[in-house]
Amino acid sequence: MAIVDEGGFLLQFERMDRAAPIPTEVACGKARTSALTKRPSKFFEDRVKERPAFANFPAGILIQGGLPIMHQNECVGAIGVSGVQSHEDEQVAQAGVAALG
Repeated sequence: MAIVDEGGFLLQFERMDRAAPIPTEVACGKARTSALTKRPSKFFEDRVKERPAFANFPAGILIQGGLPIMHQNECVGAIGVSGVQSHEDEQVAQAGVAALG
């Protein structure tokens, strides 16, 4: 799980023991995508299906599992999760957002 500020810069990261290294980068990318766009990363995963040119979007990783952290209608950061199926990653991210609220 990665937590970034509104600019997509890493603030906190937690990795489970014996977790594969790739999800580390993916979680950070999902969080960065959500912070910079103020949208769930799934929004862009869906756009890529409709318009493949979105795959070149420079904001990060365009896979479900990143959610913006909103406070008083402003994005103050984001949480990205990777390691299980993408819809489950988003459920974990949602729990993190809820815990902050």
